[in-house]
Amino acid sequence: MPAEQSILRRSLDRINESRIAAKYLWRGIWNILDAWAPELFETDFVHTRTFFRHVFVVSAPSDVEYVMVTNVENFPKSDVSQQMLKPLIGDSMFITHGAHWKRQRRLATPAFHTRNIREFTSVMVERTRAMVNAWEQLEEGGRIEIDREMTRLTAEIITGSLFSDDISGKTDQVYDAFARYQNSLGRLAVAELMGISRMLPRWGARKGKKAAEELDAIVWGIIERRQKSGEDKGDLLSLLLESRDPDTGGRLSERLIRDELLFLFLAGHETTASATIWTWYLLSQHPEVEARVHKEIDRVLSGRTPAYDDIANLKYIRAVLFEAMRLYPPVHVYARQNVEDDVIHGEHVPAGSLIVIAPWVIHRHKKLWDEPEAFRPDRFLGEKGRPRPRYDYLPFSAGPRTCLGLSFAMTEMAIVVAMVAQRFRLGLEPGHPVEPLGYLTLRPRFGLPMRITRRSRSPECN
Repeated sequence: MPAEQSILRRSLDRINESRIAAKYLWRGIWNILDAWAPELFETDFVHTRTFFRHVFVVSAPSDVEYVMVTNVENFPKSDVSQQMLKPLIGDSMFITHGAHWKRQRRLATPAFHTRNIREFTSVMVERTRAMVNAWEQLEEGGRIEIDREMTRLTAEIITGSLFSDDISGKTDQVYDAFARYQNSLGRLAVAELMGISRMLPRWGARKGKKAAEELDAIVWGIIERRQKSGEDKGDLLSLLLESRDPDTGGRLSERLIRDELLFLFLAGHETTASATIWTWYLLSQHPEVEARVHKEIDRVLSGRTPAYDDIANLKYIRAVLFEAMRLYPPVHVYARQNVEDDVIHGEHVPAGSLIVIAPWVIHRHKKLWDEPEAFRPDRFLGEKGRPRPRYDYLPFSAGPRTCLGLSFAMTEMAIVVAMVAQRFRLGLEPGHPVEPLGYLTLRPRFGLPMRITRRSRSPECN
């Protein structure tokens, strides 16, 4: 009898979990973060069904490892990811898999070698210096839109570093176009949740495609300027333009170059912008953490501009960034779809199921983190100042698809935080509502206006 009662109890728990998951999943159409029922932050594994589709929400680190590492070939990007991203980034490495993905990944990897990141530091410093010098022209307590400022800055850094180009006159267009794309094609669609995406038109498709065309034009402009100059600048763009297709022996198609360029441009600035935006918000709400950041900057830099070799000594800033990405992961959900039947967490997973791995849930999971809702950078001050290993911390994904730009992004964010905090304190506009909005990336729904207060002047920045 005890065994039968145990089986019955597990069955009832599964039914209850399924109802909870189905109820909340529908809310995710307007904001994916609303899809996560409170119970999910204490549960390792949930299976529900939405009409024709099985949906599995996976949170246990061992299950995350199985999907993203051990049996990764059976779990490519889902049709949900394809529908949301293909109109924007085409057949880039982010949504492809198999031989094509491996070829494109291998091609782009050398651009992010440590020696290149060291060289890119000068671009990061130059563009950040220009931004903070512009802020110096504002009156004390002047207002800035930190979400726009960080997007402008990171867009300029990525194009200056990887493509040796300057799009400073178009960064507002990038911000607005991507926001419109996120609000249309970047949202979860009912048809995809139901498993009938090919039967119904996608809401907002026209607006999303128009926004994608605007971003497209910016990237084509970068390509055309380089082709016209004929110059080999030794950057990623030159590498792509000179590469050969291993199957045909010919050069890569312009369309494929565009796809990879647009993906790297968006991934290289949007996620970094998101992480720094939320870092400034958290620092504005925790003056004791902000004070420690200032103390470290003063001790390590002594008023000078940071260099690449300083990053290793800015341990507390790195911990702040890691903790900010735990609470507000830029890519807050990963969606996979299994090719063949499989077993996860001891449960049968039919082929074609939607496998959801949500850093937003995992990073705040009560079984995995002590005081998960608290902002505590000290939790990342362990050995070598690195995040805890193994699949309970996923801001840069995991396994073979770990973000290529991880070191680039961490270097960039540390430099930006150090240079800005040397000269300013940023305070949230009083009374402004702050609500995270989850579409493709995590952004503040109502923007994030902040007031600047001068902290000190650094002669090297003038």
